Amino acid sequence: MVPVGALKGMVDQFVEISRNRLSGRGDKVAEDPAVSLAVAQALITVEDVKSAMHRSFATLYDWIEKGNLAHWQTRRQYRFQGSYGPKRCADAASELYRVFGGSVIFADFPFGRQLNDILAVRSHFTNHYQLHANTWVGDLMGLQVKGMPV
Repeated sequence: MVPVGALKGMVDQFVEISRNRLSGRGDKVAEDPAVSLAVAQALITVEDVKSAMHRSFATLYDWIEKGNLAHWQTRRQYRFQGSYGPKRCADAASELYRVFGGSVIFADFPFGRQLNDILAVRSHFTNHYQLHANTWVGDLMGLQVKGMPV
């Protein structure tokens, strides 16, 4: 998933650049609790989204190998999971961008390009997580689901 790789790259570069960087006040950026939290949240987002996708695909492949089809609710759940990952990545990337400080806008830092890549994927129709939430949860609540079946 593109946003996961872009976020991981952003975290890696953020850490490398920030390791010995000083803030505008002369403080070590690595000692800033907001930086620690943003990096930790980004890393756990990468792991959570990857784990959810691997788990979903493993389950689907297992069903296929056994000649079974996934239940509609499960398929809708997995579709929501897949569309919600880019949103989570965008949120984490935006926070990294914010805590880096004002110099993040300069071309020396790749974060703007990486954030834009993540936002572009998040904006794609297939990642319209609200639609997929409505479809999945509407089905769970007994509503007549309109639109895409999965």
